[in-house]
Amino acid sequence: MNTRKFIENLIQQIEDLKASGIRQINSDGLLEYLNQVLDSQIEDVSEADIERHKATLQLHIESTKYENTANLEIYRSVILSGQNAIRSSFLLNGGASVAILAFIGHLAANMPQKVPIFSEALIPFVLSVLMVSVTSGLTYLSQYLYNEGTKVYKLLNWVAVLFGFSTYGLFLWGMFRVYCAFQNFI
Repeated sequence: MNTRKFIENLIQQIEDLKASGIRQINSDGLLEYLNQVLDSQIEDVSEADIERHKATLQLHIESTKYENTANLEIYRSVILSGQNAIRSSFLLNGGASVAILAFIGHLAANMPQKVPIFSEALIPFVLSVLMVSVTSGLTYLSQYLYNEGTKVYKLLNWVAVLFGFSTYGLFLWGMFRVYCAFQNFI
């Protein structure tokens, strides 16, 4: 028996009880309520409808899992790219510093009067190595604060990005200084 038939039978039975004089229930209120329910056109939910709804919910769950997995992979990719940028900047500026130091060492043995020209060119590379080291520390601190749930991590993250980009600017400045030093060397 579906819901509609049940309500129709219940209405009929209550009307029979009312006609026979039984007034122990508030039959008018009950009949009014049941007629409202009957007029609202209650539909039975079939097993197929329930399964369709379950499948839709499962699809939504799987879609959300996929989105979360994709977002996690993008996040990992960003972290890895940032780490590689820090490493490359450290290698670039550290290598330039070591090369200039080696050249200055050789120059000190052969032409000590020319050492000050190249020692000034070393400053941007040394500053850049310092900045990339600070960038690495800020990145760690930013990640720690992100995991703690504080909003300060955004500011530290932007400062780390700014410091990271500035190391490339310092490298260019250092290369220009080395170029000028070689121009004055001759």
